[in-house]
Amino acid sequence: MVILTVQQTEVALMPKPGFKSITVSEVIYEKYYTIYEKNKEQLKIQGVESFSGYITNVLNKGIQFFELYDKMVKEKEDAVKKMEAIMKNA
Repeated sequence: MVILTVQQTEVALMPKPGFKSITVSEVIYEKYYTIYEKNKEQLKIQGVESFSGYITNVLNKGIQFFELYDKMVKEKEDAVKKMEAIMKNA
């Protein structure tokens, strides 16, 4: 006769509620982690307290960059259309 004893353990949920996880290659992870480690003290001064916070900061800056880029492209396209309309009516 075999008797099994199962001990109940608490399992931490990953990620925490309100957060999502993403998967990146080890090469990408190591690249960004190396940059984070090299700049850790300066990042703390800027309010970045963790590697996760650093990645969040990098992603937010990327989003801001592309939003600004899209806005500039749209404004340029609008300006070109206005110029073409002026030239057409001249």
